[in-house]
Amino acid sequence: MYGKTLSQCREELIEYIKREESYLNTLEMTPNFLEKIKQEARENIRKAKQELKEIEKILGGKEYGKH
Repeated sequence: MYGKTLSQCREELIEYIKREESYLNTLEMTPNFLEKIKQEARENIRKAKQELKEIEKILGGKEYGKH
C-alpha cells in the first residue's frame, strides 16, 4: 500500500473486505469444503477490518458500511 493515499488504501480495503466476505459466504454454503480455507478467509477479513479501522481513525472517523 506504499505510495498511495490513506483514502486510496481505505477504498481498496473496503473492496477487499467485500470480496472476501462474498467468498466466505460462498464457501459457507458449499458442503464439505475445507474448514482451513474458511478460517483463513475469516482471519483475512479480520485483519483487513483492523487495518481499515486504523486508517479511518486517521481520516477522521469514517466507518466502513456507514459512508
